[in-house]
Amino acid sequence: MKSGSAAIEQLARTFTGRDSWGADCSLPRHRHFEPYAALILSGGYEESGSFGRYRVRAGQVLLHRMFDAHFDRFHRCGACVLNLLLDEDPDCGLGSVADPDAIARLAEADSRAATAALKQQLCPLESTLSPTNVFGWLFFEGVYVGPTEEIPFRALLVTYLAATMPGKLRIGRFAMNWAGVIVALILALLHATNFDLRAWPMALGQQVYAFLLGVLYAYWLEKSGSVVASSIGHNVSDGVEYALLFGWIALL
Repeated sequence: MKSGSAAIEQLARTFTGRDSWGADCSLPRHRHFEPYAALILSGGYEESGSFGRYRVRAGQVLLHRMFDAHFDRFHRCGACVLNLLLDEDPDCGLGSVADPDAIARLAEADSRAATAALKQQLCPLESTLSPTNVFGWLFFEGVYVGPTEEIPFRALLVTYLAATMPGKLRIGRFAMNWAGVIVALILALLHATNFDLRAWPMALGQQVYAFLLGVLYAYWLEKSGSVVASSIGHNVSDGVEYALLFGWIALL
């Protein structure tokens, strides 16, 4: 089995068979001579390539055309991948299979049979960027998310806690009820699953800004007396975040 610490050439032949990568490592942008499929057996990672950017997990398949360029960033749990050569360029970049372990066992004896089994099981996943799904994401984050999170958590929970618990947080001229801070912490901790999906500095950063934004939304709710202010702020921050993300992906 090839080690994940091996140097990656800018243009390299595809290593076939099982391939293991350690936690929090990354591969610079590189190309392969042949079209191939990377079946994730365990763990997960992020890949950005010609088909788009994907965050993949066990049971999913990344598909690569001949000479496609991509780079990879592995999660803190690392990943075990089965690479299989393809006889033609794939039509999509991401798919899934029902029984990855059966394909892996088959590959130990016959890689061609394993490739045939992968093709038979492969179910394409519509995850590439298109005007339709970009608009869908931006609508979801920029219109839908704000009120659906702010009404139950800020308008109801913060308001209830503020009425039942005394005391305010005071930092200089800044003052707000402790209820908004507590709920912001709860919502930040609900995003803790990112530590299983991302490198820990990225996941920790996400926790910090989720908490700080939550405090800001609660402050707007308290000072305005309306959930409209926090809902609009939530929509704007999430919408801008995803617009910047899609713009960055488009430039890769």
